[in-house]
Amino acid sequence: MSIDIDNSQLDIDNLLERLLKVRECHLPDKFVQISEQEINLLCEKSKDVFLSQPMLLELEAPIKICGLLCDLLWSDPDNDLKGWSENDAGISLRFGVDIVNEFLNQHKMDLICRAHKVINDGYEFFADRRLVTVFSAPNYLGSFDNAGALMSVDKNLICSFMILHSSSDLANESDDKNLDSDCQAQSVSGNMISPPVTKVDSCQKCVSWADMNDSASPQE
Repeated sequence: MSIDIDNSQLDIDNLLERLLKVRECHLPDKFVQISEQEINLLCEKSKDVFLSQPMLLELEAPIKICGLLCDLLWSDPDNDLKGWSENDAGISLRFGVDIVNEFLNQHKMDLICRAHKVINDGYEFFADRRLVTVFSAPNYLGSFDNAGALMSVDKNLICSFMILHSSSDLANESDDKNLDSDCQAQSVSGNMISPPVTKVDSCQKCVSWADMNDSASPQE
């Protein structure tokens, strides 16, 4: 028989303490009996906590990024390197093909997708297509003549790219031939033009690469 208790009479701190105490025991047959009303209270309080969190954090400069977070953001692949070495930018490290293979094999993964590096064609392969760099901002900072790229992964783990052409590519294309109205509308709507299709070898295990034009595909 359940006893109705006013939420104001429930102690959320005591409830959390009881739940955490069971975790510390490490006993599979140890349980905590809590009422439905206590569960509802816990959910309500959790929602209040999450909703009270600020969407943006005001941080004072300089912001120091260190440790694993720094390496995730700033480490770079290097075809001429084996193992690890200092990064030319003076931040984090460079790594070779062997590091990529070791990491993926250890964690039973097929692909690393990274960014932050300006790529002329929008994307670039590394380590026999086991790592790909995707850069999505065409004409970066207005001083680079690079294309941008978006990588799409479907439910069958087939990876494909949509290219955001640079302004110079679009200008050259319009000079070379007369674009029909459909092409002009496509350019105005965001310059998203998928590359023509040609056979490309599949990647490791589960991940595969969709067909794309070899001339438009960055070399590894």
